[in-house]
Amino acid sequence: MRENATKRADFLIRQLGPSAEVLELQNLELTGLTLRETLIEKEYEKMKAELELKKARQRADEDARQERMAQAEKEVLDGWNDTYILTVGGQRIKKVPKDLSKLGCPFCGAPHSRVRGALLELWEWRDNHSGPGASAYEAPVRSESLVCSKCGEAFAYRAQVII
Repeated sequence: MRENATKRADFLIRQLGPSAEVLELQNLELTGLTLRETLIEKEYEKMKAELELKKARQRADEDARQERMAQAEKEVLDGWNDTYILTVGGQRIKKVPKDLSKLGCPFCGAPHSRVRGALLELWEWRDNHSGPGASAYEAPVRSESLVCSKCGEAFAYRAQVII
């Protein structure tokens, strides 16, 4: 960042042209620093502040995403067998674990993220298509054939939402 601040300060001084000399003298009288040093420090502080803002926004976005996923999992669990239906390996899942990330292989029980992801996609679809006129849309079905990475057995899942 220090290097970028230096480049930006040099650019600004070049853009000032002959007036840079006048500003240099004024800056030396006021602060005791050269115009270049002052500009570098200001640019550096500005870049640090922008970086902190960006990090804060990323943290807030991640927190909001985590909160939304927690809400989605809760609503999927609350609406299980009434709104959300899952079939894994040809068997309908009547009861799901409290943690959807544990859904997966019917043979060895190894979790598989695609099954959870399909349910969360259906929740998101339902969240976006609820309310008046929702029955005009055909509810999507997510299905896929997978091979378990742990035991090597092939299985299929089918997740659907009922409006």
